[in-house]
Order: sequence, then structure tokens, then C-alpha cells
Amino acid sequence: MSARAAPDPPGAGKAWQAEINGTFGLWFSITSKETPVRPDAISNRVDWHARTRTAHLAKLVFAAHTTEQLAGRGRNMRFPVLISHLTDGTCRFEQAGRKDQADAGDMYLIDTGQPFRIATTRMSTLAILVDRNAIRAHFPPFERFGAGVLRAADHAGEVAGNIARDVFEAAQAGADRTDRLVECLCQFLNYALPLAAPPEASDARLAAAMALARDRMGDPDLRLDDLARAAGISVRQLNLLFAETGHSPMRWLKNERLDAVARDLCADATTPGTARRISDIAEARGFRDSAHLSTTFRQRFSMSPRAYRAQRQAGRGNPQDLMKPGS
Repeated sequence: MSARAAPDPPGAGKAWQAEINGTFGLWFSITSKETPVRPDAISNRVDWHARTRTAHLAKLVFAAHTTEQLAGRGRNMRFPVLISHLTDGTCRFEQAGRKDQADAGDMYLIDTGQPFRIATTRMSTLAILVDRNAIRAHFPPFERFGAGVLRAADHAGEVAGNIARDVFEAAQAGADRTDRLVECLCQFLNYALPLAAPPEASDARLAAAMALARDRMGDPDLRLDDLARAAGISVRQLNLLFAETGHSPMRWLKNERLDAVARDLCADATTPGTARRISDIAEARGFRDSAHLSTTFRQRFSMSPRAYRAQRQAGRGNPQDLMKPGS
């Protein structure tokens, strides 16, 4: 479990990937190359790793690099699911039509059994490679959430990060609870990712309805008929299409609005002196007034918008404050 360093750049990409494959028993058919860096730049390395019954854990440090998993590989137990809690740097990735970015403190999921692409700055991460059968037992639809992200600024991302750190602390202490914590993290992702990163619309009509809803998010009079008209289908057909998100169209829209409000409040918290009135945020995000927003926001986040912003400003969070599904 001692630190292991890969060869210094340049030219470390292939050697590094071979080491990763060998260390973690992977069978990737991938290309990996480092972005040109200064001679004194940090090299790739494995700071610590361990194997449990259900997962392989590793503290990894990367130089700026890109990695691609090529198409044509089978989905089998040699391709675990990567749950990565970023502790430093930035990572851009794409999988199954979804493109996103994770920053320090965020957590993202990659299904290594499907094609993917990752491009990073210098970064460090707590990587949890979970056996496919193990994650499927607690997060059955995980294959639909490749490149899904939980943000550190949101309660779900904060809680997931706490669980990930507990996993590594338990593993380093040799505690028997490590696998139970991995299972707990998978169960939490099953709850949180569908809310924070719903699968991309597989139907063009659904995508059209979602696009209109986001474009007109600030319109409190936006109706189901408007969304159906944008999709070119009936309201009944629209309801059936939205069933794949796990929500009705208007409940999905309410959650989109609440997510936008939470991002606005987090932005206020990180930029002192620019806090907007709650009523202005409510109007911009399609709520009729601040009272309506406060009631709905409390149902989802278990606190008022003002309390949420104050908590972010104080740089603290309560792991008990989990996101609740919109009602």
C-alpha cells in the first residue's frame, strides 16, 4: 500500500495506463496521453490503494491528460464502475451523449464498460472502482448515469463526498465496515443521481420539451400544453415520455427550477456583496413570489433559501440535510 510513481513525462501516458491496468486488474483497450507540461510538473502516481470484497480503492494523482475507452468492448466484470471524488483539479468527461465537468469536491460516475472520454488538468482523486454486480444490487440503473455529477455545493454532493472519505478512512484502518460503506455510497447514488443528473432524453420529442422548459424557466405561466406543443405531441404522449425521468413533466420542471435556485444561492454565497433578494431569484426562476419559493425549497432542501445561502457562506453543511424529491 505504499506510494507508487509512474515514469515522469514526457511519454508517460502508455506506461501509466499499463500500470493502472495492472494495479487494478483492469482490461482496458484505451488510449491515454498526457498534455504537454513543464519538466518539473507533477507526474502520475498511485499514492495508496487497497482491494475490498466489492471494490478497488485508490488515491490517485494525475498530470494533465486525456483518456478514452474505445467502443467495441463487452460489458463484463472486468469493467467496473468508477466513482471518483475529485479532491483537486478539474475533469471534463463525456459518455452516452452526456458531457459534463467536475471540479474539486465534486463526485462523478463513469461506467468503464461503455465508451467514454476524460480530459483533465492536474488533478487528484479518491477513486472507487466498484464491481458491476455489487453496484447493480444497490443502484440498478447505473448504466444510464455515466458522466453524471454530484456537485460539492449541493447537499447530495456534500453527503456523497463524506461517505467517500469514510470509505477510505475505514479501508486504511482495516475496518470491516469498508464494504458496507461502499454499499451505502451506491445506495445514495441510486437516490441522488436521478435527481441531480437525470439521463439525457432518449427521444427527440422529449428533448424538445425539456429545451423549451429550460428556455422559459422564468415564466410562471408555462403550461403542460406549451411543452406538448413544442414536442409536437399530445399531453398524454408527453406524460408517457417523461415517465423515463421518473417524474411528471411539471414535477420535473419544478426540480429544474429548484436546482437553478440552489445554484443561484451558491453563487451569491461565493461572491460577497452580490447577494440578490430572494424575491428576485424567485421571479427569475419562475416562482410567483418568494413565499411560494420558500415553501417549495424547504420541501426539497429541508431549509429556507436564506438559510441555505447562509450555510454556504459559512462554509459548513449538515450531512443530515439530504435533498428531498420534489413533491
